[in-house]
Amino acid sequence: MIFEDLEVAKEVYNDYAFKLGFGIHIGNTKYSQARGATKEDILSRVFECVHAGKPINAAKKSTSMQDAPVESDMSIFSAQKSKGKQAAMMMDVKDTRQRNKVLRHDCKAHMVVGKRDKSWVVTIFNAEHTHPMVSQVGRRRYYRSHRRVPEEDFQLIRTLHNQNINTAKIMGALADVRGGDVRGLTYVKRDVSNIRTML
Repeated sequence: MIFEDLEVAKEVYNDYAFKLGFGIHIGNTKYSQARGATKEDILSRVFECVHAGKPINAAKKSTSMQDAPVESDMSIFSAQKSKGKQAAMMMDVKDTRQRNKVLRHDCKAHMVVGKRDKSWVVTIFNAEHTHPMVSQVGRRRYYRSHRRVPEEDFQLIRTLHNQNINTAKIMGALADVRGGDVRGLTYVKRDVSNIRTML
């Protein structure tokens, strides 16, 4: 395949990934080493599956859990703490925020695009995945590469926001415009709410 622009190549591969049920990210970029070359002089770029990379070993996980400091018994001070803090201690609530992570499965699926005579040509394409695909369309939008608000929807959000319509009704209107189901949108209610705070 031949593309006129690198962004077009990314969009085509991202649309392909959405239909199959995986996400993509930029794996590697090779820049020109010629004299006077700028950062915009890209020779090739690798778009790969988000599940690429070696998985974290279970052995490393178990050793890191053993090295964790042992918590002391704070039951002596529980009488001095408020009821809310006592409840938190009983439920084993942690202060650290739990992060959602995309698991790595050493997936080899990728597409390499190289520059040839002012156009971008697909030089390598590997379609083999080592993980199950996301079959539900409503869940595919949670991959970062698919989570975006199109310009038309942004303009509609701005118009409805100026008419003082709440976020839930805006989501309903956007779903009606895009086919009737909120799960078919490439963004969630939180994204619309964030856009409304910027307006």
